Amino acid sequence: MDQNTRNHLAARRRSDSYNSVDFPREILDAAAAIVDRLEGYLAETTYDRLLDRIARREGGLAHPAGTGDLINVIPGDQKAACTQVALAMATGTSVGRYGFPGIMRSVREYMIDCERITNLVVLLTDTWGPRQIE
Repeated sequence: MDQNTRNHLAARRRSDSYNSVDFPREILDAAAAIVDRLEGYLAETTYDRLLDRIARREGGLAHPAGTGDLINVIPGDQKAACTQVALAMATGTSVGRYGFPGIMRSVREYMIDCERITNLVVLLTDTWGPRQIE
């Protein structure tokens, strides 16, 4: 993650708001912990390997920053009960399990199922473009 992105996230955490939507500090802190943890893992391994490990919930990756609070991981081999924060990871533009379109469908379904509980989904992808988010 570049310094500009890190500064932006830190500023959002301090302001406790994003686009006029107030987030509780614990939600922003959980998101920041997830981003920090992902950054550490990506320094040690490839994106594809990290995606595979996260989907299988290896090494406590479902616990942001090593805390005891579970998060849901999309895609994942296991689904925890609805959680306040979820992590979604996508790769490429294929319609396969890890492809961006399929992950976004899964996120949409998850948000519908967990509408009263989940407040934030952290999305990490190696593919981003206007056509993918239409």
